[in-house]
Amino acid sequence: MRITCKIISIVSILVFLSGCNQRELDKLKTENQELKNRVATLEQENTKLKETDQYYFNKGIDSLGAASTKDDYQKTIDVFNQLTEKFPLSTYKPKALEYLGIAQKKLANIEKIEKGRGIIESSINELKFDTATNELQKIKTLISQDEFNSYKTLIYEEKNKPLETTINKIISEYGSKNRNWDASLFKMIGLRVKVLGNFSSIDRDRMMISAYSDGPVQGSRIEVNYESSNMKESFTNNDPSSSQRYAITGKIKMYSNSGDIYIDAEKIEPY
Repeated sequence: MRITCKIISIVSILVFLSGCNQRELDKLKTENQELKNRVATLEQENTKLKETDQYYFNKGIDSLGAASTKDDYQKTIDVFNQLTEKFPLSTYKPKALEYLGIAQKKLANIEKIEKGRGIIESSINELKFDTATNELQKIKTLISQDEFNSYKTLIYEEKNKPLETTINKIISEYGSKNRNWDASLFKMIGLRVKVLGNFSSIDRDRMMISAYSDGPVQGSRIEVNYESSNMKESFTNNDPSSSQRYAITGKIKMYSNSGDIYIDAEKIEPY
C-alpha cells in the first residue's frame, strides 16, 4: 500500500512538472512569435524609411565623404541619381545635383590621372620624352607633388640615360665624313653613350686618349676627351694601363674641321 502511494505521488509530481514545462514552452513560443512580428514590423518601417528622399540624400553624403576610388565615386553618383529620379520634386534635389557634380568631377579626375600615367609610362618606353613631359603637365594639379616630382625625375633620368653600345657599332654604323655625311651621323651628335674600351696613345696637350673596342690597340678606335671627366687628374699624371678595360660614359661630338666624331667623357671607370 505504501509503495502504491509513493508511486502515485511520484506520477503526480511528474504530471505537475510536465504541465509546468509545457506552459513555459508555450510561453516561449508566444514570446518568440511576438519578437518575429516586431522584427517584421521594423523591417517594413525600415523599408519605408529607405524609400524617402532624405534617406537617399544622407546615404549619398556619407558615400561621398568616404569615397576615394573610382568604384566609390561611381556608387555615390548612383545614389544621387536615384534620388533625383525617384523624387524629382524633392527639396533635396538642388543640393543632390551639386554633390552629384562634385562626385562626377572627382571620378573624371581619377580617370584623367590613370590615362595620364599610362601615356607617360608608354611614352618613356617609346623614348617619346616630350610627349611624356607634356602629359605630366596636364595632370600636375591632379596628383601629389611627390608623384609629380617622381615622374619628372624618371623622365629626366630616362631621357639622359646613356645608350649602352660599343665602339665597333658607333664606328661601323655611324662612321665619319668618309661615309658621305650620312644623316645618321648627325643623329649621333650630342647622344650620350656608354661603351667599353682599352686606352692607348694619350695626348695630354689636347687631353685626348684613344680607346679601342677589343683590347690593347685592337678593333675599332675612337678618341676620348677626358678634360671634363673624373679621370682628368689621373691621366694628367699617369699613363693608363693598356690592359685595363674601362667603361666610358659621355656625349658623341664632332670635330668641326674634319667631321670625325669623338666621345666627350663625363665619367671613366675601371671595368
